[in-house]
Amino acid sequence: MKQSITIFLFGILHLTITSQQIPLDSIVKLMENYGEPDTAYVDMRLDYMKNKIFLTPTDTTWLAYGEETLKMAEDLDYPRGMAMAHERIGVVYQHLLSNPYKAIDNYQKSLLLIEQNDHFKFLETSVVGNIANIYQEQGELKKALTYYKKIPLSSEHRVLASAQIGSVYSDLGVQDSAVYYYRKAIEWSEEDKNPLFEAYSRTNMSLILYRLEQHKEALENIEKSLSLIDQYGLEFVRSTAYANAGMVYLGNRDIDKAEFYAQKALGLKESLDNLFTQKTIWGTLTDVYEYKKDYENAFYAHKKYTTLNDSIESEDRILEISRKEIQYEADKKQTLAQAEIQRQKTIKNASFLGGGGLLLATFGGLFLYKRRRDALYQKEKAEFQAKVADTELKALRAQMNPHFIFNSLNSINSFIMKNDREAASDYLKKFATLVRKTLENSEKKEIPLKDDLDLLNTYFEIEGKRLPNKFDHVFHIDGSIELDNTLVPPLILQPFIENSIWHGMANKESKGTIIIEVKKKGDSLLYIVDDNGIGRKPEARTAVHKSMGMQIATNRIEIINATEQSKGNIHIFDKEEGLRVEVELPLTLAF
Repeated sequence: MKQSITIFLFGILHLTITSQQIPLDSIVKLMENYGEPDTAYVDMRLDYMKNKIFLTPTDTTWLAYGEETLKMAEDLDYPRGMAMAHERIGVVYQHLLSNPYKAIDNYQKSLLLIEQNDHFKFLETSVVGNIANIYQEQGELKKALTYYKKIPLSSEHRVLASAQIGSVYSDLGVQDSAVYYYRKAIEWSEEDKNPLFEAYSRTNMSLILYRLEQHKEALENIEKSLSLIDQYGLEFVRSTAYANAGMVYLGNRDIDKAEFYAQKALGLKESLDNLFTQKTIWGTLTDVYEYKKDYENAFYAHKKYTTLNDSIESEDRILEISRKEIQYEADKKQTLAQAEIQRQKTIKNASFLGGGGLLLATFGGLFLYKRRRDALYQKEKAEFQAKVADTELKALRAQMNPHFIFNSLNSINSFIMKNDREAASDYLKKFATLVRKTLENSEKKEIPLKDDLDLLNTYFEIEGKRLPNKFDHVFHIDGSIELDNTLVPPLILQPFIENSIWHGMANKESKGTIIIEVKKKGDSLLYIVDDNGIGRKPEARTAVHKSMGMQIATNRIEIINATEQSKGNIHIFDKEEGLRVEVELPLTLAF
């Protein structure tokens, strides 16, 4: 059970290299003797948090400390302090409390403040890196890579950027690139004489080498990392290093040490606060106990692993983060609008007194508008959430509708009654494959184009046996499209293919043809169903009503547009003979 974990410490690592380092005891003394809180006092608290937090990750007071500092910055109307406080609080939620929802909420609030003032740009790398971490943890690798690429490859950030890019490549399965970037990170951290960065990079490198079954080099890296952690007291890296050490020793068939480090990792509070670390540890212990033939403990460990994995991969976590992203964009637009209002107010300041009554009325209107807008936003967010859940359920129902299942089972029964066991067996295998794959893919937002085309081909073959000699089907794929690397929503064409078969071909006197085309159109992918069936009746062409299948497909594309900021759509073209449906999707690549 080769499970994996990568350290996500971008913000913590970045905290150690931003601004001038001040001895912790000096900061404490300055704060103890300080008078009335001002902006300098807020800076001291933030510096203390920056320097101390990664040394004491089990301290349960960090959240309250960060929130108290944020309140001081707000009371002083100190935007720089507010931006930094939100960043620190985000780090606490992400790395100490394993709460990505609250973390991304604080990071986005920090970004809104950063984008309003160029002097705050030094904070952007940390915030952007941590948002990328969250997307990477949730498996949103394309978004993670997009955020990581925003990080400047200056000497100050080169270790962090290269290590995190290596981490994404590892998750994408491009291990050679992952090894390259991690080796650069280790080389640079040694040059900079930075033990924290080196331990971080070597811990993650050991995981990549473990995946590549280069167990000797993996062992060298994890043992060097463990030595650095003990030598410099790098507690924030320890739990992940122990978890990875368990896997590496398992790969080297040192079962006792594998169990030792997995159990030590399990005993650390940081591990208990992090679902990803726990999942990895229980995966390692499952393998350890299986190797020892201790099947009772192996079963228990596997049960714990499965429960944690289900919790991590819950669609609710991904949807919550998507909603946070949408909220951030909305808040960003609101901030820009407020800035424009302020600019207009400044321009017209000379006429302020004369227009006082009008201005007062305007601000009253703005206040009422804001209340109404906030209420509408909450309503739209709830409606969007309900629409996502309802559409996903309906999409699954449409793909596996009762009529299709009932008719397929009848076809199988008919083959059996005719004693055509070979045909019955072939049909049953295809039907079982289609049902299994559909249920598996129902939990995925996107799958490789190759897998989707294979599934559609199976669907064609099943329907072809129910309507023998009524139609042929062919696939025309643009040669520039990478089938394994291009991602599409699973079975989004299925309702249109079903329509072509049962409304276009079933009543056609001669044998027809259904063509599936896939081609590029700028930054979009055209997914096309083209048939030469009987087409639609003239009165149906202008009807507003949409079939359930088409409505579901439309809803799915609207959700994609909302979460990906894309412009997907569906176009239907009536031909002299038959129908053509073009589904336009954002061109999405796995890597």
